[in-house]
Amino acid sequence: MLGTHYTYLALASEWNGLLSGDSVAGIYTSRKNEASIELASGSDVVFGSRGPFRYLFRSEKSGRPRRNVTEVFRTVAGSRLVGVTVADRDRLLFFHLAGGRDLRFVMYGSKPNLLLVEEEKIVEAFKDSRRLCGDPAPQGRPAPRVEDHDEFRRMARAAASPARAVMKGFRLFDVNLAREAMHLAGLAASATIEEALRDGDRLYASALEVEERLRASDGGRIYTDGEKRTVFSLIDLESMAGVVPERFGSVDAAVNAATRRVLRDLRFDREIGPVRKAIGEQLGRSERRLREVKMRLDAPSRADALEKLGHLLMASGRGNESGLDT
Repeated sequence: MLGTHYTYLALASEWNGLLSGDSVAGIYTSRKNEASIELASGSDVVFGSRGPFRYLFRSEKSGRPRRNVTEVFRTVAGSRLVGVTVADRDRLLFFHLAGGRDLRFVMYGSKPNLLLVEEEKIVEAFKDSRRLCGDPAPQGRPAPRVEDHDEFRRMARAAASPARAVMKGFRLFDVNLAREAMHLAGLAASATIEEALRDGDRLYASALEVEERLRASDGGRIYTDGEKRTVFSLIDLESMAGVVPERFGSVDAAVNAATRRVLRDLRFDREIGPVRKAIGEQLGRSERRLREVKMRLDAPSRADALEKLGHLLMASGRGNESGLDT
């Protein structure tokens, strides 16, 4: 749920009160696909992506690395932050700066980006700046709403599963929110579309209930699922009732902790991946060799076969024939 509109909306609400009036001390990058916005108050807002994972969080422990640091968006240094907003039903977040400019965080699509925008034109971009400068700035495109259960049922019939049906009807949901709606509707993870639609608008009503709970969120939670993965949530997940979540007093703090854990896990997977692959390949070779040896041991030896043939010949009387006349 880290990358949903609901999370950015909750973050924007907290940051608007927390960061408004602060000023940008500088913006730099020290890692590929990551930019840090230093604030005069001493905290950083970190934007970045690791493969399909996009992240945006605030860290109270600022401090530039000593090496491999590149300044970006130099003209923003000293600008005062006057507000934080998010586009209606979209994953586009704005840091509004005094003087009419804004820093625009594009958190969707295959090319997330951080843009400096003035008069709705891109002045500078963290990625592909030469290509994008001068282009019209991206605008919010509200995700469509499903207006009633009849429209939801028509849409759901074309989905591959109930979870996909929920995400198709409620475009701002991720898979964890879809599973929560299924759980509230009394549907098993293996349920079919036919089973989901058999009881009228139960699944649609459950998704509406999840949406209402998201609007009334009072902070953040972090669950750790059965596969030891970090699951961030704005609401209590009844679908994970067997797991005790770690609760945070603010969305800001929960997003910080969850993002760092996901990044840690991604880094661990990246570093341990080649080792796991090498061990897996060696294990595969060893298992194949073991099967070959076992097959040879289980197969009758040539000596055993010849001995058996000799016994058969002796039993037939042919083993006493010398081949010479007496």
